[in-house]
Amino acid sequence: MIAGAHVKSSDKTIDPVEFAHRQGQLRALTLHFGYDPEKVRLLAGAKTFDYLGQRFTSEGEALPNGEITIYYDPQMSEARMACCLAHEIQHVKYFVVARAYHCEGDDGSLHRLFADFTPESLAAQGGVSPYADEHWRAWRGERPPRLFSQELEEGGSEPINETVAEVAKALYNWGPDVAINPIWKKLQETINAVYDKLADSDKASSPPENRCDYYIKSNERSAIDHIGAAIDRDDSDDQYRQK
Repeated sequence: MIAGAHVKSSDKTIDPVEFAHRQGQLRALTLHFGYDPEKVRLLAGAKTFDYLGQRFTSEGEALPNGEITIYYDPQMSEARMACCLAHEIQHVKYFVVARAYHCEGDDGSLHRLFADFTPESLAAQGGVSPYADEHWRAWRGERPPRLFSQELEEGGSEPINETVAEVAKALYNWGPDVAINPIWKKLQETINAVYDKLADSDKASSPPENRCDYYIKSNERSAIDHIGAAIDRDDSDDQYRQK
């Protein structure tokens, strides 16, 4: 690119120097989170869509294959970018653990490990942020959502997946002493512990087999837009602050 040139993105012009600076910030944050920076990109363009009866501007999205996109916004602070990244990385961890969960039998070790997180127990808690609460209110399934299920297909929203991602955002934003629902915090910790073990053993990147094929293929569509960490209105995080 010619020095001083500007990148055109939809209806606005982006300063390439500023954009490169934000790319550097994103890479540093990704490394800070211990995630592969080659799987995270900053995209020069906005993404808006209708969801849950509202118009959203997405700041980030995560895919089951581990790819994460953060949408460039010159008004996005480094702290806001970090919160968005924490949210999206948590989605990826959820996908990886869900894949392993569905690749084992119903009496497998992961089924036993997560057995206490029943649909009823999670539904009784609700969300941990305004955005997570929206997903619980939008749920249209006949029964409460099940952990690691195809939530969008079954009930039109993703209350469990999004709530876990919002826990990660809150923990990054306010620290380990954040006042947050202990059941959701325990679930997030358990998912992360399993993810770390899978990553250490390289199972997270192994080819899908048998019944986990369906989970991965069907989840590719439902995972496209995870926007809870970053939407076009100010969802205050004050409810997380430790009193």
